Amino acid sequence: VLRNRFGNEIDTFDPGDSGFPGLLFDWIEELHQENRSLQNRLNQLVGRVAEDQLCVDMRTRQRFSLSVYFEGISDTTKLVVIDARTRFTIQRDDGKDFQFDVKVDSECGRTVLVEVKKTKAKTGTSIIKELMHKVSVYGDLHPDRILLPAVLSLGGFTDKAVEFCRAKGIGMAERIPYINKEWSSVRE
Repeated sequence: VLRNRFGNEIDTFDPGDSGFPGLLFDWIEELHQENRSLQNRLNQLVGRVAEDQLCVDMRTRQRFSLSVYFEGISDTTKLVVIDARTRFTIQRDDGKDFQFDVKVDSECGRTVLVEVKKTKAKTGTSIIKELMHKVSVYGDLHPDRILLPAVLSLGGFTDKAVEFCRAKGIGMAERIPYINKEWSSVRE
């Protein structure tokens, strides 16, 4: 059917003259760019969902130690949540805004400040140092609170980041444990 209908065009078609290979490669490059864009959006959504899940789960527990979620936390005090928020913003004296992905206040005077990351690459020390700067600013604004910083990195941590977190007492997690089987063993 094609030969009958388009025989002359097929016989005289020269892919080199029409720019067909170039068009094909341009189209493939556009598809790669669109794929990268969609992957970035997906990573952002996964990170936001993880923030919301972590915040809701912390809010619904009665009493829990932060070690239920994060390793490397030396403070084993049981927290009783009185306020839990996502995407909490603070402002320095010079007007610069900082945002914490999750902020949880306990009635005992402790505040958990969590950075959530979902990236293809593992979380490195630069992100954790940024978190510690934000924690320092928050501490200056709220000197009466005991601050417990933590990082939930769904893409994992570099070896240097793990060492840095352990040295500074920063909590680390690569997943939220409540969906898995160990949830029943950590429920209090």
